[in-house]
Amino acid sequence: MPEINPHDAAERKLSNGQRIVVKNDLGEVHVSLKVTDKICPSMVALPGKWWSLPVQTGAITILLVDSACSPSGQPAYNDTFVNLENAS
Repeated sequence: MPEINPHDAAERKLSNGQRIVVKNDLGEVHVSLKVTDKICPSMVALPGKWWSLPVQTGAITILLVDSACSPSGQPAYNDTFVNLENAS
């Protein structure tokens, strides 16, 4: 579940629990949105690992980034630019 700041949600006319599409040139993920003040403005947090849900799209969020996990097994923190859109 992606998380965004309330200011960014209001600017995009998105609301908590709304179905959205997180996408970029590498792919897209259809998910429900979480609006929280724990996220800095202009940022989107998409916590998780090899996420294969929702099954409707077979989406794996790691496909939205152009980097790889650490070969030594340490956590990988990836970042990329994405757009958020209403899913309907």
